[in-house]
Amino acid sequence: MLEETQFYQELSRFASTVAGMNVSSLNRMVLRKLLEASGSSHAAALVMIERIDLSRLNADIESRIRQLLKLGKAIRESAKAIQIMDFLQASIDQKIVFVNHLATLSYLHGLIQRKGISSAVYQGSMTADQKSTAIQSFRDGRRVLLASGSGGEGHNLQFCHILINYDLPWNPIEIEQCIVRLHRINQEKAVEVYNFCNLPEEVRLGGDDHPLLYGSPILDRLVQLATAGISVAYGAVSIPYIKKAEFDAAIVQDLSFINGKVQIGVRAETKTNYMIITSRYVALSDERKEGLMRLTFHEPSGAIIEGFDDAITDFECMYYRQGNLPPQFSPRIGVSLQSALKSLQHRIENDLAPFLASMRRRLHRDVTNTREYYRSLAEEMRTSLAHPNLSDTQRMERQQKIDSLPVEADRKIADLQHKYDTRIHIRACAGERYLVDVAQLIVTILYRKATRMLPVFYNPVTRRIDPLVCESCKKTTRRVVLQDGKTNFVLMCPECSRT
Repeated sequence: MLEETQFYQELSRFASTVAGMNVSSLNRMVLRKLLEASGSSHAAALVMIERIDLSRLNADIESRIRQLLKLGKAIRESAKAIQIMDFLQASIDQKIVFVNHLATLSYLHGLIQRKGISSAVYQGSMTADQKSTAIQSFRDGRRVLLASGSGGEGHNLQFCHILINYDLPWNPIEIEQCIVRLHRINQEKAVEVYNFCNLPEEVRLGGDDHPLLYGSPILDRLVQLATAGISVAYGAVSIPYIKKAEFDAAIVQDLSFINGKVQIGVRAETKTNYMIITSRYVALSDERKEGLMRLTFHEPSGAIIEGFDDAITDFECMYYRQGNLPPQFSPRIGVSLQSALKSLQHRIENDLAPFLASMRRRLHRDVTNTREYYRSLAEEMRTSLAHPNLSDTQRMERQQKIDSLPVEADRKIADLQHKYDTRIHIRACAGERYLVDVAQLIVTILYRKATRMLPVFYNPVTRRIDPLVCESCKKTTRRVVLQDGKTNFVLMCPECSRT
């Protein structure tokens, strides 16, 4: 993949340089189209580069264009194309692949043929008969339909349920046109939509006063951001004063050991880590609801820390570069992070509860109305059977229609259930890890004749004792129930203690 990386890097540098040179044949619109093509494939970018009239350019630009052509033609395999080949071969289900650039479509078709995958091609320059033949061959069992944007217009393809947007157009309506070809009445499965993105480096054009950002279509950028790895910032919180006394009252106020006693032992100042996760969620049903959710957890324990993300804005923070992090930022936070993400999921589900309830009410309303409609229709048609002017043939046909009404009603209700089916997508999109000076208290917990020593932390950011974590379900709790364990007693939340 080295050749492909070099090609995209050189293309980005070329566009950034030429944009400031006011070359009429390589104006910003041309450069934007070139970068947009490169977001589809190196093949599409090469077609545009080959169309550039070299006779109107100076020697330096001409040399760089020839270098781009050389790099692009040296690419043997595209990372994006390899991914989609793996995806196409992963199952025998039929799939539709929408592509914006004909050069990309031709490139993918060649790869698919070499892999031995049966396919059909549909694109705008074909005749009406050729288009019908392509659609019919796909309907007859070919595994892949490669289509340009025109493939999303005027065809019912509900026999297929997997759609792949290899490129994303500017206009979201065009995306919807593609999806509705599959998402129609008589579609027996949930429609799956996959977006493939492969962007070159973003290029900054223009001066500092009026910068412009050029790259692939903005929808590509948004989808890439939604699927990229989480970006994490690292900082240390400046704490002007750490509480040194009156911890007994703080523990009584912030923690409750329902059937045990607590004694405070050693007190010491130390450092510990907290992480703020920001997640984006999208709920898709007949309507769409989306939002952001922030949650802070104590990295060593996994306890959720309420109010930390709001209170930290009152403190000064020093931020670190990725390559210069203090050793206190441990890479081993997987267990705590997993527990925190489960809590985040529960909170998002609670936040979506009114939306989900609304979808259920609307489904119940529409199903009730549909059943009432078909009940009334059947009753009306049964009454009409007694009409004296009906022939025996008409009466038999009408009875057959009456008999088919329950099946038709069930099909309509199934369509409604699919319409209101809610899919929730959650993705962590940013993280902030903070190193904080805290007061650590080693407490002794007394339960019957047993004792246990446990560290608890006074958090100067929230000005509270941090909560604990249930040793059964891993949920955060400030009310702790002590129960006998195999070797010693365990700390449990009230819910787990009752099971």
